[in-house]
Amino acid sequence: RYRAALIIQAGMRGALGRRRLRRQHETAMFLQKHFRRVIVRLRLLRLQAFLDMYKQWYRYKKRQRAIDLIQRAERRRKVYAQMRLVNSTATYIQKIHRSWHARRRLTAMHHGAAIIQAYWPGREQRRHFLALKHLQRLLATKVRRRRAQKLDLDKKLLPSLKVTGL
Repeated sequence: RYRAALIIQAGMRGALGRRRLRRQHETAMFLQKHFRRVIVRLRLLRLQAFLDMYKQWYRYKKRQRAIDLIQRAERRRKVYAQMRLVNSTATYIQKIHRSWHARRRLTAMHHGAAIIQAYWPGREQRRHFLALKHLQRLLATKVRRRRAQKLDLDKKLLPSLKVTGL
């Protein structure tokens, strides 16, 4: 009898142990299944958030490119307008300078004509005066040369006079 009770108890413990093991296994399977579902949902939410963020970034970049294009066109328009203004200003300054330079040349030509016209009547007198001045220089040069020759001759003769004692 004792042995039969032990066999029954052992069988019961084995059956209860198997049932507990099966429940533990089912519980573990249930927990793992739900945990995987939660993980997949979290990954999906992260992926969805990333996609939303990427869409926003893409829209921002697209908008930014459009803004850049508009700003570039506006800057280019302003630069061209400024260049046209500078070119027209430079052309105007050049025109003013050319007309001033032409007036200056014309004034110089008028002045030159007046000088030539004033010079012409006295030309012969000046020519005569310059000829006389030239002759005077020639005479002065000849006189200086003769004096120099005379001094050279005197210098040559003086040493010979000192030697003779005269």
